[in-house]
Amino acid sequence: MEHVKLHHPKTLLGSTDFEKIFWDAKRSEYFIDRHRGTFEIISSFLMRGGNLVRPDIIPIDIFLNELTFYRLSYSSIKDFLDIEGLLLEEAEEIRPIRTTRDLIWATFDRPETSIVARIFSAISISAIILSMVVFCIETFPDVDIEHRHLSGESNNRAGASMDSKLGNLFLVESICVGWFILEFIIRFASCPSRTKFMSQLMNIIDFVAIIPYFFITALGSHVGTWQPQMVTFIRSARILRAFRILKLSRYSRGLRILAMTVQKSARLLVLLVFFQMVLAVTFGSVVYIMEADGESNEISSIPEGIWFAIITMTTVGYGDVVPRTICGKLFGSACAMMGILCMAFPVPFFVSHFNHLYNLDRKDCKLRPEDFVYDPKRET
Repeated sequence: MEHVKLHHPKTLLGSTDFEKIFWDAKRSEYFIDRHRGTFEIISSFLMRGGNLVRPDIIPIDIFLNELTFYRLSYSSIKDFLDIEGLLLEEAEEIRPIRTTRDLIWATFDRPETSIVARIFSAISISAIILSMVVFCIETFPDVDIEHRHLSGESNNRAGASMDSKLGNLFLVESICVGWFILEFIIRFASCPSRTKFMSQLMNIIDFVAIIPYFFITALGSHVGTWQPQMVTFIRSARILRAFRILKLSRYSRGLRILAMTVQKSARLLVLLVFFQMVLAVTFGSVVYIMEADGESNEISSIPEGIWFAIITMTTVGYGDVVPRTICGKLFGSACAMMGILCMAFPVPFFVSHFNHLYNLDRKDCKLRPEDFVYDPKRET
């Protein structure tokens, strides 16, 4: 307690009134009728330092009430609220709209600024969705130009120009890409800092998602002369169009929070994958050995056993490869149960990260540190 009195004299545990109020002379001990778990955390924080971390089993309102009771400092409460994602910070300074350039930037980058900005945002979202629909439709065999070339239909049906069905899809795609290009150019020309603009991930995705259109347009007129390697290249380039779906995160708070949750849980996800692979190799090898002497051996190699283990642990269960022997079924059942446990372990941490980031993004659940600083006037 001497350390607390020396370094934290304004707290309840470090004040001179602590012994007078809470010392029990009959039992020769301190007696505080408060929440025990919170006391252990606060006393450890005052004696050892570090950060205040609230366990999930302690409600936030009880923990904050105890911080006020033990008279923790403003900075300690502020740091705790910051860790919890509940700190009400000063409003972020928004670039004032003084010029036409500022107005254009706000219209295309901040949908909440005006009705016109919301309209442009709705157009962008519609273009993204429509472009992804076209991207999916183009993969149908009777529409896919690469499929036609490989099947020998390109010369007599598609030719140098696309037929009416493919031409309509190409027109819709061209309109969407035209909007993406226009939006990108306007945002680049009106942004406050072009260097910062080009270094942001979402802007890089916007640029990369536009490139495949020009490759396909330039090479589409020579479809009859395509080599198999060229078809593979075109298909690879078209995959980049799938990145356009990520553009929706600019307009969706939920998608942004989910992406940040995955990023923050990266170490946990890597550990999960590593643990899954260890279990897959172990159970895959054991099931292969158990099935080696079976009459109808479907697991003829360890890689097939690993495939069976992965599909079983993830509860997918395709059923293309299954054990037939009694021992193989027993280990298969153990594999399924271990897979469920393995997948369930990281879920609470993932949810905790999501809740933390969700609270960071919300304004209506923020708290001010000064509201929880001890004030003697409140007791009178």
